[in-house]
Amino acid sequence: MSETFSLNPRNAALAVFSVAAVAVGVWMLAAPTAKKQQKIREKKIKKSVSSEQIDDVAPAKEAAKEAAAAQPSEPTAAAAAPVAQTEETKESDPATLAKEAKTIGNRLFGEKKYKEAIEYYTTAISLLPTDPVFFANRAACYSNLNDHVSTIADCNSALELDNRYIKAIYRRAQAYDATGEKEKALNDYTAICMLEEFKKESSIATTDRLLKDVGTLKASKAMETKVARLPSETFVKAYMDSFRPKNFGASIVAQFPKESTSDVLLHKAYDAVLARDWATAMKTIEESVETNAFSSDKVHAFALNTLGTFCFLKGDIPLAMQHLDKSLSLDSTSMNTLIKRASIFMERQDLESALREYENAEKVSSTDPDLYYHRGQVRFLTGDVHAAIGDYKRSLELDNDFVYAHIQLAVAQYKNQDQGQAEKTFLKALKKFADIPEVFNYYGEVLLDMGRFEEAEKNFDKAIEMDGTSPLPYINKSILYLQAKQDPESAEKFCKQAAQVDPTCDIAYIQLAQLLIHQNRLQDALDAYDSAIHVTRTEPELVNAISCREACAAQLYVSNMYPDVYAKLRGAAAAAGGV
Repeated sequence: MSETFSLNPRNAALAVFSVAAVAVGVWMLAAPTAKKQQKIREKKIKKSVSSEQIDDVAPAKEAAKEAAAAQPSEPTAAAAAPVAQTEETKESDPATLAKEAKTIGNRLFGEKKYKEAIEYYTTAISLLPTDPVFFANRAACYSNLNDHVSTIADCNSALELDNRYIKAIYRRAQAYDATGEKEKALNDYTAICMLEEFKKESSIATTDRLLKDVGTLKASKAMETKVARLPSETFVKAYMDSFRPKNFGASIVAQFPKESTSDVLLHKAYDAVLARDWATAMKTIEESVETNAFSSDKVHAFALNTLGTFCFLKGDIPLAMQHLDKSLSLDSTSMNTLIKRASIFMERQDLESALREYENAEKVSSTDPDLYYHRGQVRFLTGDVHAAIGDYKRSLELDNDFVYAHIQLAVAQYKNQDQGQAEKTFLKALKKFADIPEVFNYYGEVLLDMGRFEEAEKNFDKAIEMDGTSPLPYINKSILYLQAKQDPESAEKFCKQAAQVDPTCDIAYIQLAQLLIHQNRLQDALDAYDSAIHVTRTEPELVNAISCREACAAQLYVSNMYPDVYAKLRGAAAAAGGV
């Protein structure tokens, strides 16, 4: 879970060094493989209701018995009108009349005469209100007429009679989705998936889409009132350290003059950077730029770059790009500014523009090691591992003294299934950078993934001994104690330690939530997700955290509605090595 990634530092922690992490997926019980999920997403989901989707018999065997013994309410003349009252039918019992009305309704439904079909289903309901099929079939008519309120009402009636009637749940879920009640739709689709034991890809794909919809909608609303702030100290430090000092940092500012108020404030801002006092640094650089009395365009450009960097870290992406654009207009050859602009394109999920920005940077200088390191990060994150390895190696050819390039190269080699070379790279890094805790932490992650648990724990402990303020080794120890030692109590303790040393680390809370789900403590997991949501800084982070939370909430809903189904799935997942 690397903190060196040049894009969103949190994305680095989840994506770049996640080889040993428990996946923060939306399915907590029986998720399909990532490859299968991708295949699912690519399928077109049919949303129209065909005539085959109405039912002819009740889904529950009990319904037939109830129908035979039921004393139906007296149908009104209007409701009974569609069924001709011949001498033969007058002598028939209400159950027979109801079935005849349903049969006619089914035929009309097949002919897409939905309003007429509704009349016959209504008659059937009046005659035999204990059969859920009549309500479900009428709901199908209302659904085709886009009368979603009536669809929901009839599905509710059907489910009161048979709460496992999947077609009724499905139609209600569609109606909830159409009326914007996404959370209710998510609950229903989650129930469908579990009742189907995750065997239907279309249901899984729709649930996945709803999770994203709910996460996106709630995140967008939350961002309206969320106060922009810096992420955790760990992440800020990691982002700042992901650039070589000769390209960005206090060593450059030390060479600048102090001829104006803005110049002096810029120097003070970097004094705060050296002290890791990020809040003071940000406040001072803001004052420096506002004063706007720099001794030269180059100094001004550097100050704008720094302010853009802090805006990016705060999650104010538009303002960050605005400052970086202005900085680039004053110093068009700044590699650091070009690289950070590429970072913003990636934050916007615009890979094409990000790679084009790196091409522009390479035209400015083809010998800048930071260019290749950060482009390698992008390629790694987007799955082009072979190209990422090439970039990391090129970065190290140009400057072999940058620890994070060694770490990233080792992880990329491991990801590329070159375990032997990855370990060699890590061992060289441990020898060369024996005083840097990150090397031990990330080597420990790879060892954990390899199943070498004792060695992994020693490396995590060494990282904690060297720097007890980083939450990452604690999180990794939590994963180790859960996976390797089956000790959820200790795993929870380490997660909470991670949150204590860095209360603004959302990954610590997300990992804690995953651990609590593993223990079937779903309400506690929701509380942990709420803590993660509170400290996230950007909209993409919020979407991820909220989506995970909503998946957990839907799971809690199903566990209450269908405790036996939920228990069965948990048992099957546990037997398969899941929860």
